[in-house]
Amino acid sequence: MKIAIVGSGFSSTSLLWHLARQGNSDHTYYLVDRNREFGKGAPYTHSHESFYMNVPSKRLSISPEEPLHFIQWLKDQNQEAEFVPRSVFGEYLNQCLQESMGRLNNVVLIQSEAVSLREQKSRLALSTISGTTVEIDSLILATGPVTPPVPQALQSLLNERQLFQDPWAYVQSGKQYDHLVILGTGLTACDLACHALRQGTKTLTLYSRHGLLPLNHNMNQTDTPSDFPVTAFLKMTSLASKTRFLRDFCSQPGVSWQACFDQLRPHIPVLWKALDHRQQKYFLGRLKTFWNIHRHRLPPPTESILKEGFRLNKIKIVKNPLEIPQNQEAVINALGTSADPLHQPFLKKLVDSNFILRHPLGLGFQSLNNNIFSLGCARTGQDWEASAAKELALQARDLAQIFKGVTAKAV
Repeated sequence: MKIAIVGSGFSSTSLLWHLARQGNSDHTYYLVDRNREFGKGAPYTHSHESFYMNVPSKRLSISPEEPLHFIQWLKDQNQEAEFVPRSVFGEYLNQCLQESMGRLNNVVLIQSEAVSLREQKSRLALSTISGTTVEIDSLILATGPVTPPVPQALQSLLNERQLFQDPWAYVQSGKQYDHLVILGTGLTACDLACHALRQGTKTLTLYSRHGLLPLNHNMNQTDTPSDFPVTAFLKMTSLASKTRFLRDFCSQPGVSWQACFDQLRPHIPVLWKALDHRQQKYFLGRLKTFWNIHRHRLPPPTESILKEGFRLNKIKIVKNPLEIPQNQEAVINALGTSADPLHQPFLKKLVDSNFILRHPLGLGFQSLNNNIFSLGCARTGQDWEASAAKELALQARDLAQIFKGVTAKAV
C-alpha cells in the first residue's frame, strides 16, 4: 500500500510515530513538504530563543499513550524546563521522525509542494511543483494553517512600507528595524514583539481590534480538576447561558479560571457540535477573541519580556488604527492563521475538483473521497480544538488505527 502525507509538522510526525509502533512497515509512505526541515513544522523550526512553547513541557508528547515521553526526552538531553524554546520541541519532533522512519523502512521524503491530484483508475496520482508524480492508494492532508492576506480595510494604511505578509519571513530576514508595526496581539504577535526587542527595535506598535493580549498561566495550578460543574454546563442549551455561567463561575474569589478552562477542554468538540451554524458564526464574530486569550496563554518567559517592554515604553497597543505613523519602517502581519482551504492553492484545487468539501465558515474541510483523510486544522469545523499538541496526537493515533492491518488489496 502506498500512502502520501502532505505536510510534515507535528501531526504527520505523530502519525508516523503511531504507524511505526503498529508495525505498518510493509507500506510505502511519501512525506511531501516544501520545507527542508521535515518533522518540525513551521512553528518549531526557528532557533531564536525568543520563541517559547506556550504549553508546559509536562503536557507535550508525541503520543497520548506516553504522556511523559517529551519529559523523558528532555531529561535525556539535560534540557529539563517547565517551558522550553520551540526549537527544542522541534528537535524532539525531528528525532521522533527519524526513529519512526527507521522502523517503517519505506519512508520517502519529497521536498516539494503538492500542486494537483487526480483519480487514476482505482488509485490517486499526486503531483508536485518540481514535476514528481506518485501513484498512491491513500492521501493524508496535514498541511496546517496559513496566514491569510492582510484585510483590504488595512491595505490603505500600509503605503510604501515593507510588509511581511508571512510573520516568519520577518524572522528569517534577520532585518532590524528601529520602529516596527505588528498587526495583531495574539501569541504570534507576542513572539515577534519579543524577537524584535531582542533585535534592538526601539518602538513597537501592536494594532488590534480589541487590544487584548493572551492571558497568563497559573503557575500555582495543580493537575487536580477544579470544582467547575461540567455536567451541568454541558446540559445548558443556549450559547448565551453557557457564556454567562462560565464568566460568573470563573469570577468567583479563589477560583482558578485556568483550571476551569482546562477541565472543559476534553468536552470542547461536544460543545462545538451542539452549536448550530448561526451560533457558530456568532461565536466567531463576538466571542472567539475572548476565548482565545483564555485558552491560548502566554508562557512565562514571553510574558516577562513583554512586561519589561511595556515598562520601558517600548511597546504600545492601539485599537482600530486610522493611520500608521510615518516613522514606522515595516509592518508584520500577525493577525492569526486560517484553516480555510481557499487560502491554500493545492487545497483550493481539491475543493474545485470535489475531492474535499469546504466548511461553510471556512473552518477546514471534510473529505468527499474514501481514500483521502485529514489531520490538524482541517478538522476545526468539526471539533474546534484542532491545533494543540494534545488534540493532534489523539487525531494521529486514531487515524493510524484505520491503517492497522490494511493491505493494498483491501483498498
